[in-house]
Amino acid sequence: MDGPPRAGKDVLLNRYPTPSQPTAVCLIVTTACDRQCISCAVSVPYRKMWHVGLGNLREMGEQLGYVENLVVSGGEPTLHPCFEEVIDAVERYFSFGILCLATNGAKLLDYRHVWGKFNSIGVSLYPVHKSFGSIPSNEALVEKITSGLELTQNLPVWKTYSVPGKKTKIAILGPIEHNSQPIVGRWPVCRRLWKSVVVYDGRIYPCCALPIKAVGEPLSPGWRERWHSLVADCDHCLLPEKEE
Repeated sequence: MDGPPRAGKDVLLNRYPTPSQPTAVCLIVTTACDRQCISCAVSVPYRKMWHVGLGNLREMGEQLGYVENLVVSGGEPTLHPCFEEVIDAVERYFSFGILCLATNGAKLLDYRHVWGKFNSIGVSLYPVHKSFGSIPSNEALVEKITSGLELTQNLPVWKTYSVPGKKTKIAILGPIEHNSQPIVGRWPVCRRLWKSVVVYDGRIYPCCALPIKAVGEPLSPGWRERWHSLVADCDHCLLPEKEE
């Protein structure tokens, strides 16, 4: 196979063994995105444009059951043409302890009135950097999103703001540098590291890097008993790690 060395699944499984229970479920609601990040599998050429149907969310919520952490993601979730209705349906049909939104902020300001529905909103910060090529920075947008909010935590790669009068915390994640080859010895985007599974188009997957039907299976009430058997196709991961 051409290209850089890839870490085999044995390497990954030994480094990040599957936890007894997932700590979070990532709900992909759309593959639409205004960015073409090389470190994101959603933009691969064969991925179809897809939005979750409002009618499908009720069944998915029933099949999923209670989860402690539910993360609404994509693609870019705010680009779903019915984003507000999607969030209303998630509130109505899904059972969760904490509701989060993972976004690049694309249309987040248009939905300021629904911020309070989330416990946390994670906004990825993409600065001007040579690794982005022609992908524009969203620094100005992030400044608008956080304008008027109280900074409660200020770390080099993580800043947290509180939304006045709401339970919601907005976390600015980054700055992110695109690199299809993560630092040797690290796999920062692997879902096994985050102990989460991915729900996409009525199916459940062990990771977000290659959510195709070959490695996922239909979502059903017994998914917790079966998720250990879900095999991540690490040999064909789009986010390969260099061997040491």
